[in-house]
Amino acid sequence: MIDTFPFSQKICQEDRNTVAIVVVGYNRLGALQRLLGSLLTADYSSEHPPLVISIDCSGNEELYRYVREFEWPYGRKYLRIQPQRLGLKDHILSCGDLTSCFRGVILLEDDLFVSTDFYHYSCAALDYYDNDDRIAGISLYAHETNGYVGLPFAPLNNGCDVYAVQAVSSWGECWNTRMWRSFREWIDQTGEANLVFQRMDIPEAMKHWERAWSKYFNAYMIATNRYFIYPYVSLSTNFSDAGEHGSVADAVVQVGLQCGRRNYDMRTVDRLVSYDIFSNNIALYSALGLSKEKLCLDVYADRGNLRKCRYWLTPRNLPYKRVKSFALACRPVELNVLYEIQGDRLHLYDTEITESHSDRTSWKTALAQYYLRNFRRVYLRAALVDIYRRCIKRRFSI
Repeated sequence: MIDTFPFSQKICQEDRNTVAIVVVGYNRLGALQRLLGSLLTADYSSEHPPLVISIDCSGNEELYRYVREFEWPYGRKYLRIQPQRLGLKDHILSCGDLTSCFRGVILLEDDLFVSTDFYHYSCAALDYYDNDDRIAGISLYAHETNGYVGLPFAPLNNGCDVYAVQAVSSWGECWNTRMWRSFREWIDQTGEANLVFQRMDIPEAMKHWERAWSKYFNAYMIATNRYFIYPYVSLSTNFSDAGEHGSVADAVVQVGLQCGRRNYDMRTVDRLVSYDIFSNNIALYSALGLSKEKLCLDVYADRGNLRKCRYWLTPRNLPYKRVKSFALACRPVELNVLYEIQGDRLHLYDTEITESHSDRTSWKTALAQYYLRNFRRVYLRAALVDIYRRCIKRRFSI
């Protein structure tokens, strides 16, 4: 039997001033059990968080029975099973709308696993950035790779416990009512049909996402110049179970977890290290004395065009005048520019002046040497063979 609506009328008044945990599932029972198991072992101190389990319609009666019988010892449990299939995008958006029922929501898809300190961190971040209109949401997940180019990512640490990125997190995130309402109002005013992603300055892969709610939130943040708060040490990790966005589970997006309680040092966004959606540190604009309108940051070689900027910072070998060149030595990559480490791997080009160069090493080889470091060749060969086999299987549907 499917649960009935309206769901908001089921929320007890005592829970409306709390931060709720919202677990999102569809038909992956094993993954859901793993996530709920991590929630049971988390530290809630004296808090009594409500748990919402939201299941999209799949007809999986075994899963339905499990979530109905699941006991939540820390607070009230609310269950909603959709009577008709929403799909991932609309399901996530409907869960975000639950911010109207609570002080905030922590959204966890079923392939995630949380740190024991995830609730304490989430509540601390929501409290600190409660009324800061520049902040669009809070991430639990800390990226260790730039997924758009498949290279390691390590944010510059200035002593704070969080940093800012102009990209939404989808592997553990939380919002308060203000944050989510602002996004919803922007979508309603702009209209989904009017969003032309091909014209947006976003990673090329993102433009082709068809079922992802996150690209709409990313468009919102870029259009309104807002940021997501990310922890340096992750409070969630991702098992990447086969499902809506993939058919093979792997450990590529597994990250280290915060273990134990921590008092988090949070600061206003102007005092945080900040990155754009391409993982470029925005401090590079002032370091090079150029505005965003004049300079295209491309330290990961991921920008497909010049954005009509005169200057371009990139490791690519291009036929333009090199105003300055930097090494690929310091880590993270932006320190080579911030510390003015001279070299011939990262170049500031003036695209209005044509000039040829005789580079002995390809820029792709230079990036591989910088990011892979002492990666053993035997493992690299094995990984390449596995990638090749997967490509063949996908190509011929073996």
